[in-house]
Amino acid sequence: MFESLIPDNIVDVLATNSLLTALFSAIVIGYVIKPRGSLMRAVEEIEAIVMLIITVLIYLAPIGVFFLILPNLWRLEIGEIGQNLGILIGGTLAMMVIHLFILILIIVFTFTRRNAYATWIKCSWAWITAWGSASSATTLPVTIRCILNLGVPVTVTKFAAPLGCLINMDGTAIYFPVVVVFLAATQGITLNAADYIIIVVLSTLASIGTTLIPSSSLVLVVMIASSVGIPITGMYAVVVAIDWFLDRFRTAVNVSCDTFAAVVVTKMTGIKDDEDDSYTEELNVDLSSLYQTGYEGRGEGVGRCRYVGINMHSLFGSWLIFILPSIVEVQ
Repeated sequence: MFESLIPDNIVDVLATNSLLTALFSAIVIGYVIKPRGSLMRAVEEIEAIVMLIITVLIYLAPIGVFFLILPNLWRLEIGEIGQNLGILIGGTLAMMVIHLFILILIIVFTFTRRNAYATWIKCSWAWITAWGSASSATTLPVTIRCILNLGVPVTVTKFAAPLGCLINMDGTAIYFPVVVVFLAATQGITLNAADYIIIVVLSTLASIGTTLIPSSSLVLVVMIASSVGIPITGMYAVVVAIDWFLDRFRTAVNVSCDTFAAVVVTKMTGIKDDEDDSYTEELNVDLSSLYQTGYEGRGEGVGRCRYVGINMHSLFGSWLIFILPSIVEVQ
């Protein structure tokens, strides 16, 4: 496996969805590339193009999923489809509940000696907004405000909140293994211990690189599944059709863990605010006015509205697919 980390042909690696090799190559290239060089500008342009393509694909996803499942519309019993959906949804939500309300809260109490449940309730505006928008980027202003209300210093908040928004994807890291194992189980594929280790490692690394666009993790699911030899069949359409629903819970978990991380960092570092810090005064606004500013459609609010618009479009299309009596053929 270690020999495969160094590719002979980087283009072939990207074409064959060799995720671990692609991630290793990206780390090496990112380390040696000059921050302000011409190559870096070219990479940024490529990133902008890829993000635009992903955005367009998200708009078209409901139509594509509909035609993907149409040939198998009458081949399965509705009871079998409902059972598979129940296993996928139940397994995903159960793992997120265990992670958020047991593991994370134990960690928070161990480091801070604070009531983690009370902390989570105080940040309810953040994770409720995350659940509604399914985007960590959309929720970031609210997350910052909630973290400050917990008494976290401005210095820690300005560092932990944006960084956590980008790389701290606990819910996404939980979702990837559940979906990949689900795809394997519905096809009768038995995974060994090495496969599970690879899935966990790839899921952790891939969650860090997930974009902030709702449902963008669907692309990485395909790459992780292909890395352990799981073919993508019609059952993947089930995952796509209900992703709008599970994506909300993933984002809520991600944002909740961002707030906990800021509290833990504050306790471990002992950082305190300066008395003349003007940033706190600038953020001393009511949450209602923050929401109003975010959705007026001017300046920064335009970006937030665009994220919500994309997500609502996918939600409508997914509901159209979800109500069909039969969805895909289990192979």
